[in-house]
Amino acid sequence: MSESVPVICYLEEDKFKRVINLNAKQILVEVRGNKDYLEVCYFSLKQLNFKDKERLREVIKWIFCANLNLAGFYREMRQERALKPIIQELKGVKIIITPTFFEALVLSIIEQQIAYNVAQTLQTRFIRTFGKPFPYRNRTYYSFPLPEVLAEVPLEKIRKCGVSWKKAEYIKSLAKLITKEKLDLEKLKEEKDTQKIIQELIKLPGVGVWTAELAIVRAMPRYDVTPADDLGLRRAIAQLYFKNRKIVSQEEARRVTEKWSQWKGLVSFYLVMYFRKR
Repeated sequence: MSESVPVICYLEEDKFKRVINLNAKQILVEVRGNKDYLEVCYFSLKQLNFKDKERLREVIKWIFCANLNLAGFYREMRQERALKPIIQELKGVKIIITPTFFEALVLSIIEQQIAYNVAQTLQTRFIRTFGKPFPYRNRTYYSFPLPEVLAEVPLEKIRKCGVSWKKAEYIKSLAKLITKEKLDLEKLKEEKDTQKIIQELIKLPGVGVWTAELAIVRAMPRYDVTPADDLGLRRAIAQLYFKNRKIVSQEEARRVTEKWSQWKGLVSFYLVMYFRKR
């Protein structure tokens, strides 16, 4: 489970930066702030109209989970003594959400069955190969590759980014389904039942339960699910609850996370983030 912001994002001088694709326009967003406020600047090579600005505002609020109040989370976790130092250290931290479900799913496919550091290297290479560059102040940023771009590139070119042939096929297949309007991932965000979303996602080529769960945590501020088979999470749970073991099984991890109820995704994120830095 990824513990930092995706590689499409940049952290520079206490500012969060990323390029957003919006209505065929690229916008570099620069955000700073704390748990109480966000200060936003944006830069675009094209003129933004009123609707563009309103949509951009909504996307930024979505990315930073601006409408998510963590007070309920802190109340429910008070009884979890083992989690107390972790929550205190990371208080106010939320998961950075992807603007689109497609981005979350592709990043999760790339991460399948490989080490976190390797995944970040491959994701960076993938984004720089197929994402559209945005030059700004002597630096080049990249937007996430669009489905219509990936649907047309040869499999060999995707493979050259370092992903397996199977993963290249999954990504291209997913992009084709979207461009042919046979798949609307954004519509899944309207579904209230998280398990139904998982069942829809695992119908897609190359998407198993772990990938579906990780993509949901990435794409939606919904934490009633967590990728329990994730190695990083299973190691973190072992360190916290099974002192004499290096890792727990998927079943053991799932049993532990169930007691966190609707917050299991956020707690899992905290655990991975906390222990990876030690």
